[in-house]
Amino acid sequence: MDPYGRQTTWYATAKGEVAAGIRLPGARRRRRAEHLGIGKLAHTLSVNEFCTLIAEEARPRGDEFTSEDWRNEVALRIPKRGPLIADAFFCYREADGGHAYRFLEWDSGSMPIAEVGLKVERYRDLFASKAAWQNEYRVFPKVTFVLGGRRAQDRLQALLGEANRMRLLYHGLSSSSSDLHFLATTEQELERAGPFGRIWWWAEPRGEVLRGFLNRPDRDWGVRSRP
Repeated sequence: MDPYGRQTTWYATAKGEVAAGIRLPGARRRRRAEHLGIGKLAHTLSVNEFCTLIAEEARPRGDEFTSEDWRNEVALRIPKRGPLIADAFFCYREADGGHAYRFLEWDSGSMPIAEVGLKVERYRDLFASKAAWQNEYRVFPKVTFVLGGRRAQDRLQALLGEANRMRLLYHGLSSSSSDLHFLATTEQELERAGPFGRIWWWAEPRGEVLRGFLNRPDRDWGVRSRP
């Protein structure tokens, strides 16, 4: 428990284990937590902070979302095309019994514009390989992108252009309950309005549409700006 009564998971470094008396000085371990790269650490923290923010805003809405409802670094295997690693997968449980399934991709600005488009194509490949995901997920999770850093708007437009093309390709070829969906926003907009603000661009066959996170007009409002 942390000082606020919340359950927290801590990973000791090699030095910490020695200080705690559970490891001898000089003993080797397979992975040293203190060797985690600064960029990777910042990326992981951003993903966790986003999910934590959703958890904080779920309760006033009457919904459920806790640390048990998301997983980091989810490996998705596409037959003959290798693995796709989603930054996170989570299931948001709504008060009326609905469920919002999401794959999360967080780009802090290090990903070139061309790679953003390739990421969309990888999810297209995963969606097309139904055997790769149907045993794990009841429906195909909607792919959620958050873009930050410099030129975030340029990457957002590139992503939406590619996502619209993918949606046009698959429009009408699958059931509405398990379709290919992409939504995206920027870190700046997320900080301004929160995750439930009307800040998400949803890719559609005829162009992108600005909507809420859940794509439900009756429930798409931000806790911070609710009238």
